[in-house]
Amino acid sequence: MSRPVAVITGASRGIGKQLCIDMAAAGYDIVAVARSSDASPSKVLPGTVDEAVALAREAGGPGCRTIASGLDVRDEAGVKALAERVMADFGRVDVVVNNAAISPPGATLDLPTSLWRKATDINVHGPFYFTYYFAPLMKPGEGRIVNISSSASIHPEGDRVSYTVTKRALEAFSEGMGYELQGRVAVNCIRLELEV
Repeated sequence: MSRPVAVITGASRGIGKQLCIDMAAAGYDIVAVARSSDASPSKVLPGTVDEAVALAREAGGPGCRTIASGLDVRDEAGVKALAERVMADFGRVDVVVNNAAISPPGATLDLPTSLWRKATDINVHGPFYFTYYFAPLMKPGEGRIVNISSSASIHPEGDRVSYTVTKRALEAFSEGMGYELQGRVAVNCIRLELEV
């Protein structure tokens, strides 16, 4: 019997990286997704998706299979292609964790508008693309989509208005999709505490 498959975005560091390790240890095959890869590492932040899958394989043992995808969640065509690859390689997808997010700091009206669009594209459109292309592939009644939000969604502090807006939108998206997909795919949103 094949292991369940978890797709985790924002997997090169922090929560996403730890989820790769923990879910592999719990018996999942792992599809780790992040822009930062060994081939194209971040110039600012440590960690790559390749490091995350290496740790996941170690935690999951000899039977753990992984994919390291250096994908930008804003790339709709790339998300669609990844969904096709996951089905070709594993034949199933059981859990998608939409964890990738950015939180541009600074007074909103002092920042370039491109940062607002980037936050919206990553924090809202990314989870939409992963839901759109992966949810239909899940076995009815067994699939899970977990969206990672933040207490910033209800506490707009710290000069990160785009983060507040997009996380609140993510929570509304989760509620709406939970209603639309009830009985087929469970959609949940976890609001984490933000330290400011």
